[in-house]
Amino acid sequence: MKRWVVWLLCLIGTFGTCLMMFTLKYHVIEKEDELKAIHRKIIEDSRAIHMLEAEWAVENHPKRLMELVKNQTHLVPIMADQIQEVQDLPEKQVNEEVKP
Repeated sequence: MKRWVVWLLCLIGTFGTCLMMFTLKYHVIEKEDELKAIHRKIIEDSRAIHMLEAEWAVENHPKRLMELVKNQTHLVPIMADQIQEVQDLPEKQVNEEVKP
């Protein structure tokens, strides 16, 4: 009888170990699939970032910006004769009246 009980315990232990290994195997496969999906997403995001950086460089190119300013604002560079010292500026009139 003791031999039969030992044999049964070994069989149950073997079956339990096989079941745990089977479950663990599929859990690991699931986690590997998640990891691959994360790596794919990282690659997609880094490509998107690279494209956005390239677009940003094109949009902020100094020549392009100067053309936009010239075409849309009609501003001209400051000339040397337009620069004055602070002391040369007229004083601002202060209104002493306080309105309620």
